[in-house]
Amino acid sequence: MSLGFRCIGLETITTLCFGDSASCFESEDFHSPVLDSMESIVSWFMVFKHFWVVRQLILLVPEWVALVLFKRGVAFAQMKDTIVSMGVLFPMQHPYAFEKPEQFIPERWLTEDPEARERHEKFFVPFSKGPRSCLGINLAWCEMYLALASLYRRFDISLDGTKDEDFDWIDVGLALFKAPLKCYVSPVVE
Repeated sequence: MSLGFRCIGLETITTLCFGDSASCFESEDFHSPVLDSMESIVSWFMVFKHFWVVRQLILLVPEWVALVLFKRGVAFAQMKDTIVSMGVLFPMQHPYAFEKPEQFIPERWLTEDPEARERHEKFFVPFSKGPRSCLGINLAWCEMYLALASLYRRFDISLDGTKDEDFDWIDVGLALFKAPLKCYVSPVVE
């Protein structure tokens, strides 16, 4: 069955999006109007254009420097009206949103407290939010749909001793069933 799950992720859409299209940037005749306009407008575009150099420099910074900067906080002078962005790590490690954010506590998601759930929903942004959200969320949804469709196509699934009251659930972002749902799974014979 694990081989079936592995095969689900290797669908045509993923191969096309990440395999074939990645080579277009190396082509000599590649021309992107977005990249050209960014280069003419933003002087910091050079950082993005030569990201591999910046990445190497970041990797060379000793860990203690990063810790000292993080504890003190970093401020930039004279940056009025500058558009900034932040990584997903900052809101998800905020102590207001998550008690003991640096610790692995999976039970924090199972709370029925509406205030805590609202904070979790507001600060849990793995794909970001708004107009600049990650395009990968659509690919993730597509992969999930393909995974479910592949499971239903390859296996016959029927309930096995599950009663109506076993379907009672708690909304914790996903359905958390109060009792285990038992089912019988058999491969489809063609």
